[in-house]
Amino acid sequence: MAEKESTVYIVDVGASMGSVHNGREISDLDFAMTYIWDKITSTVALDRKTATLGVIGLRTDGTANELEDEESFEHISVFQEISNILLPDLKQLRSNIVLSNTDKGDAISAIVIAIQMITKYCKKLKYKRKIVLVTDGQGPLDADPDSVTEITNKIKQDNMELVIM
Repeated sequence: MAEKESTVYIVDVGASMGSVHNGREISDLDFAMTYIWDKITSTVALDRKTATLGVIGLRTDGTANELEDEESFEHISVFQEISNILLPDLKQLRSNIVLSNTDKGDAISAIVIAIQMITKYCKKLKYKRKIVLVTDGQGPLDADPDSVTEITNKIKQDNMELVIM
């Protein structure tokens, strides 16, 4: 039997992601999305009930997450709760992932929301847990050293993999 896995993709849709760099003819967001779409569609194509994923938008125009009442979690939107993704979900995701008009939104706070989503979904069950953050690194960070240490400890304690691109 295949191992259960849960992945949360954090996609930076901030205004700066509309820039074109490194001789490419497409924006940084479009370039990043080629990787994300490849990973998501591969998961959908496998049609495994044990492979789940969620998607969070970072630096979005609006705010839609469980911690939205707290200032540091503004401009972060959960586009897809963790679940098995089907083709209609892909269409909805495509319409949600668009360049925003803001550069406000904290990547560390988005990671906290991803951790919370994974913890809530996986509970203490045996899952391969992964968070993938795709960003240009141009957004502000709320990098309180104590908070970062807590977040790092939680990631290690829950045996999560964090990939930042």
